[in-house]
Amino acid sequence: MKRMLLFLAALALAVHAAMAAEDINELARQARVANGEHRFDDALALYTRILVDHPERTDMYTYVVETLMAKAQAASDGKRYDDALRTYEEILTRRSERVDSWYYAERGIVSVLIKKGDLPAALRAAHLCLDAAPTLDDYNATIAQAANLMSAIDSNVERANQFLAFMQSGATGGLANPLDAVGYPAQPDRERAYDLLRQHAGDNAAAARIRAYTFLLSGRPKEAFPFFADAFRRSVGIQEMQRAALDLAMIGFRDLRGNGVGLDAAVQFVIDGPNGPDRTPHTADDLPDSFAPFLPPAPEVGKGGLANLSPDDLAALQKVRTACMLYAADPWVHGNLRYHSCLALAKLESALDNWGAPGQLDWYLDRAFAGGNQMLPCVFAEARGRELNFGGIYPVLDRIAAHMENPKSNSELGNARKDFDSIIGPLKTAHTKAAPLKPLTKPATFSRGG
Repeated sequence: MKRMLLFLAALALAVHAAMAAEDINELARQARVANGEHRFDDALALYTRILVDHPERTDMYTYVVETLMAKAQAASDGKRYDDALRTYEEILTRRSERVDSWYYAERGIVSVLIKKGDLPAALRAAHLCLDAAPTLDDYNATIAQAANLMSAIDSNVERANQFLAFMQSGATGGLANPLDAVGYPAQPDRERAYDLLRQHAGDNAAAARIRAYTFLLSGRPKEAFPFFADAFRRSVGIQEMQRAALDLAMIGFRDLRGNGVGLDAAVQFVIDGPNGPDRTPHTADDLPDSFAPFLPPAPEVGKGGLANLSPDDLAALQKVRTACMLYAADPWVHGNLRYHSCLALAKLESALDNWGAPGQLDWYLDRAFAGGNQMLPCVFAEARGRELNFGGIYPVLDRIAAHMENPKSNSELGNARKDFDSIIGPLKTAHTKAAPLKPLTKPATFSRGG
């Protein structure tokens, strides 16, 4: 009878899950139809309903943002410019679940302001776009747009070409960035929204990244950089470490100086660390620290970093961490519980900003050598520690390789070097040099309403 009850309970759960999936698919289908008919508010209501009933379906946030972008574009096409601006601003201030969409929303604001004929405001908004550009292609496109706006405002190309020269060569030869004098938009409502968002963003790498972007999209790139560093120190796992490394070198470091010159050196430093490609200190290929001149010392390890945790929250996290370490290290604990303890530990170390604490690397390595391959992301995070580069991981890879020579070793650790190559792969292939920027020969023109 007991087995029958368990079977029926499992069957009921499976049926419920299947019915829930059907409900979600039907609501999503209705939302797509509503979008196609430009009933954007109906589509948003349907996606919101899914998220309320099934908060685990975070993929729906992507559709929410896509719907808002389509709604803004439709308003702009219909010359309802203020409606378009409000919708883009909604993405920027209320959709932190998809911070990667913020650049595109700000770019939409630039387009609307150009259509309104307010070119000076469009140029200030383009300044924000330049800081938030997620790729080199987006960065180059925004440079070209800003230069064209300058030339159209001035009815000559002098200032625009000064700007292009600065973007090409940086401050070499005493060049200045004309955008510094342009400044950023005054946006008190956005500032208030971002202040609140920073208070409640959370305590992991994604939260630090959100905080960084709130500073970028409010014209404060120098304040953003410490949070990109905070995200890098908290990051754990292949995708998170990839993203944090690219953000640190390709966005945060770029925006500190207002141009993309020297990104190749910053990326190389992240990959190799101060010892350079030969991994040996005090040799010809040692690399200078690209970031140290722009940052205060790292926060004290294990105290929550820049997340402003309350003393009570800090104490609670430390208490849970101690318990998880006991479970993760006890070979008599059921494997499933140990596995989830390891997952929890990764989150706790990130929340506490505790990667790189003294003695932890050997503890995590011992757990991995004992068969806990799920500890490998933690081993990488510990080997990186407090440093803003991956140089500390190479000696650990050598230790793992030496351990693998034992025929009784944990064979799954054999993927360690492959996993690390996955982390640094996007850095190695990143485009760090902008294409040559050609000076303008005549002012650009923008048609109102076009």
